[in-house]
This record gives sequence, structure tokens and C-alpha cells, in this order.
Amino acid sequence: MYYIGKATGYHGSQNITINRNCVNAGPVYQSTQIETQNLQCPASQPGGVWAQSRTYELWSDGSHRNPSAWSDVTKTCAATPVGRGTEAQSLTCPASQPKGIWTQTRTFDLWSDGNKTNFSPWVDSAKTCAAGIQSTQTESRVVSCAIGEIGSVKETQTYEVWTDGTKRNYSGWKVSSSNCKAIPTKTTETKDGVQEETCDSYYGVAQGTYSGTVYKHGTYTTTYSSTAKATDTKFHFESTNVDSESCIAQITDVIQETDELACPAGQTGSIQRYKIKATNSQGQISYGGCRS
Repeated sequence: MYYIGKATGYHGSQNITINRNCVNAGPVYQSTQIETQNLQCPASQPGGVWAQSRTYELWSDGSHRNPSAWSDVTKTCAATPVGRGTEAQSLTCPASQPKGIWTQTRTFDLWSDGNKTNFSPWVDSAKTCAAGIQSTQTESRVVSCAIGEIGSVKETQTYEVWTDGTKRNYSGWKVSSSNCKAIPTKTTETKDGVQEETCDSYYGVAQGTYSGTVYKHGTYTTTYSSTAKATDTKFHFESTNVDSESCIAQITDVIQETDELACPAGQTGSIQRYKIKATNSQGQISYGGCRS
């Protein structure tokens, strides 16, 4: 502000302010400082430490200005094992054993970050897989008729085919058709033959009466009987066709008979003779030669 004019009441020499532009002096920058902080590791990585630092300006009024971003100084946070866990899996039973269930379990190390390590082998915890019926099949066969019949019999039976390839629960053979007919009584074979018989048997006498063998020439006839359902073979011969020439009656008794004769004329004394008398099993007698 400026004054122009006559000074009134002015005493002595004195400064007069003619312009004023003063302002209050503010705080000033003093230095750059570093500060740190300790953080807690996350729950998934609780092991280790975590420290950060940043810079800022320190001013004369004690204020902190222009801070930098926090940066990690030390960070050793890591996952830690929290225990042993178990998990299960369901498997499909094999095609050969489709019935039932199949589950397995295994254990592992569970870490704080959710990772799983050190798995054990899978072990069956429940396995009821079993074979089942796949289909029912029929089979047939042809067998002979009963004894005494001709023809054939067709039989069938059913069975189950299981998924493991086995065949089970056979029904047993049952007749499905038959064309059997009874065999009529008839002669099936005729052939010539010879039968031997001891002479004693042929003549019907005690054993040892004769020596030798009788040969009977005849025919063997085989006949099938529809009643007995069996064959029977018989031998037929004619009495005129028997060879008994070898039959010889056996000697059963032998004695020696003696007699005495006068000597011829002109001689004195006597002559003694003997002969052998043999009787066979038929009572026939024969004599041997005389001896003197």
C-alpha cells in the first residue's frame, strides 16, 4: 500500500511497509527410510516365515510419504503333512463274473495344500464278483433201444451256460422220440459141429468102466426168444451119427486057473497047466494062453 500526501504527525525516521508476500514455511523432505513387516504364512503353507519391506520418505513434520510397494524379503512358506488319508474306488466286475460289487481302498499322505503323495497299492476291501447264468442250452444224443428191441432212441437234456464258461445244472437225459420195435423169436444161426463125451458118460455107467471118447456129429442152432429177450444155443445130433469106436471096456478082475494032466504013454508023472481069466466091466470073460 502506498501513501501520497503530507505527512502529519511524523516523528523521526521509521520503515514503512510498502509490500508483503510472506507465507508460512511447510515441512521439508528429510530422508528415505525402510520399514518391514512379518506376515503369517497361508493355511495351505503353514511351514516357514514371510517377511516384506518397503521404502518411504520421512519429512520434517514426521510424516511418511510416497511409500513403495511391499516386496518379499524372506518367504519360506511351504506345505506340511497333516495326516494319512484313505480313498476308495469302485471297479466293474469282470465279464466272467458280472454279479456282485468290487471296491478297493488305498492310503496316502495328505498335505496342507491339498496335495496327496506316497500312495499305497490298491487293496480289495469288498469283492463279491461271481459268475451268473448266461444262457440255457439243449443237447441231444441217439442211443440204442432196450435189449430185445431194434431201432433207436433220441434223448435230450438242458443245461445252463455260465459266464465263466462252465456248464451246470444238467436236467438229465429224457426221451424225445423213439422208434424201437420188439425183435421176434427166430433162429439166428445154424452151423455144423462136434461134441465130445466120455464113454462112461455116453453109456451112463460108473466112471472108469470105459476108456475112450465118444464123438457126436450134429448141428449148433442159435435161437432168439422174444419172451426171454435172449439167445440160446443148442446142439442137435442123430444117434446114427455117433462115433464110439474108441470106447473099450476096462478089465476089472484077473485070475489064474490051473489044471493037471497025465503024462503021455510011456511016461510017469503029471503035467500042470494054468491060464489067465480076465473079466471086464461089462462082465465079459476072456482067457490068456495056457502055460505048462
